[in-house]
Amino acid sequence: MAFPPWWVRRVNRPLLGILNPRMRLGGALKVQQTEQWLPRRELDRLQLERLRALLKHAWENCPYYRQTMQRAGLTGGRIDGLEDFRRLPLVTKRDIQRHRDEMIAQNFNPSHLVPNHTGGSTGDPLHFFNDHGENLRMRGARQPRGDMWAGWKAGKRTVRLWGAGVDVGKSRSLKARLLSWVLNDHLLDCLTMDEDVIARHIDFMRRFRAQIIVSYTTIAYLFATKLRESGMRLPHLESVICSAEVLTGSQREVIESGFDRPVFNRYGCREFGLVAAECGLHSGMHVGIDQVVLEVVDDAGEPVDPHEMGNIVITDLFNHGMPFIRYSIEDMGVMSDEPCRCGRGLPLLTEVAGRESDIIRMPSGRRVACLALMCGFAKDLSGVKNLQLVRYGPTRFTMRILKGPAYKDEELAYLQHHLPAALGSEAEISYEFVDQVERTPSGKYRFLVSELPSDGVK
Repeated sequence: MAFPPWWVRRVNRPLLGILNPRMRLGGALKVQQTEQWLPRRELDRLQLERLRALLKHAWENCPYYRQTMQRAGLTGGRIDGLEDFRRLPLVTKRDIQRHRDEMIAQNFNPSHLVPNHTGGSTGDPLHFFNDHGENLRMRGARQPRGDMWAGWKAGKRTVRLWGAGVDVGKSRSLKARLLSWVLNDHLLDCLTMDEDVIARHIDFMRRFRAQIIVSYTTIAYLFATKLRESGMRLPHLESVICSAEVLTGSQREVIESGFDRPVFNRYGCREFGLVAAECGLHSGMHVGIDQVVLEVVDDAGEPVDPHEMGNIVITDLFNHGMPFIRYSIEDMGVMSDEPCRCGRGLPLLTEVAGRESDIIRMPSGRRVACLALMCGFAKDLSGVKNLQLVRYGPTRFTMRILKGPAYKDEELAYLQHHLPAALGSEAEISYEFVDQVERTPSGKYRFLVSELPSDGVK
């Protein structure tokens, strides 16, 4: 049973906003909807103004950042432009784990800070805090703004095919189930996937008459494959939003074919919420530079040229309680210097290539992008549902293979021929058939699982 979308917008959400001030996103969302259409020059000016306010605040209230600014010669946190800003060192996950208390703003009452944490792709979570009040609402409005570019609107019947254990656990409480019903927004447990689970979820989406699906990329891929095999359709569906994992071209083709609707990519994380999302032209993902500073840099922390791959570094302009300043998120991406024809002034992130740890470095010096490798195989292996490469040593690997209904022995022979050619003659490779491919504690699928301390060569 679902409410009419207009009822959710006009009645349910306003009532919930009275009960819970954190849900009052209307003002913040209106601001962001206006800012997205500003000319790029005006957006750059706005970003710099907010960045200066953040740095001044961090200098005055965060001992860790005051020390780094002093060492960088940025007395008082004053900068003339982004060139000065880049004198600050990059902040890593390990830095935050070691110095978290020194990063928390001393002028904030602890009761006004909202605890949060990442699941940790390797089971090593990061605990941090967000602002209370308007800054939290600005962060909360980022996702609705991006989802609106995919056709979402408050009250539309939305289904989230989700794998993060922390979110799935919360969704089981009575309060969460009531909110799902009142908001027409249901999260389905996809932590463990088999044919029966997929069939039950598809049946729910048909009965619920789902209009918008938000999903982990690999979960959407599995559902799309099932829909294609069965010939079933979701007649009320309008779009599919892929999140949490890298979306490749071959995955997009399968998902669009299976759901018979356009796919919209988005990029974000728990530390910052939504960072970038596609509009209807699919020219890349618009980066919310009114909300964050996103840099693409080389290993020395210097900016790379447009259209060149580099490390993604993010600064949140709306978390003063525990600032993230020049945080290296360990993803890699490509920025464009060309504007989108949609008219938004927000620049485009044209590619996210996954984590730096998904790059295989062999003892010989050979580097292999595991994401590109696995997705290239997927195009030619119609009978294989999923692949995962496990690295046990500098040259020792196991390829895990999840068979599909159309699997043929020739597909194993294909892998046995092409994988050694990609990794090089030094690689020792075994092959293993599995019943399911395990996900990380945060619910994500990893193309490469490494048992090494880091994926570099010891």
